Amino acid sequence: MNNTSFLARKYALAFTHSFAADFTKEDIEQIAHAYQFFVAHKRFSYLLNLPTINKALKQDALEKILIGQFHLPTQPCKALINLLIAHHRTQLMGTILHIVHELMMKEKNIEAFTISSAQPLTQEQQTELEQFLVHTTTKTIVPTYTVNKDLIAGLRVQSNAHLWEHSLKKYLRTLNRTITR
Repeated sequence: MNNTSFLARKYALAFTHSFAADFTKEDIEQIAHAYQFFVAHKRFSYLLNLPTINKALKQDALEKILIGQFHLPTQPCKALINLLIAHHRTQLMGTILHIVHELMMKEKNIEAFTISSAQPLTQEQQTELEQFLVHTTTKTIVPTYTVNKDLIAGLRVQSNAHLWEHSLKKYLRTLNRTITR
């Protein structure tokens, strides 16, 4: 772990310890979107690091993004922004948000799943699948549904900790391995 990651982790742990109770499941999803903003806008993080940009401008920009655009809780965000500005570490915001997202997902017992199917699932099928995942994992589920024609038929359900696939593509892959041995 490099020095930047180490520092970001320390800020993220302190933030999570202090403010996790203030965040809902929806807020935690928005933290992921905010993190993606910083990944997509690397120049913004670079500009935050410039000493020639005044602190008030940095604070205003970060508040507009975190509170205005992503609707994250005001008081915790302002506390983090003010701390990072005071410590001249605003360029760490994206990394901190990424780590905070992971920590809060774990703290709140939430697991994000990508559910791919060969054809769109009905609402009834989605509900049944989500109930199965909640029962199996004993976690709150955040599903993202996609259609993947490459599966041919069936499902693929994947998270950071779980993978389950029951598809014709997997069957053919297994059959191919068996034949080619």
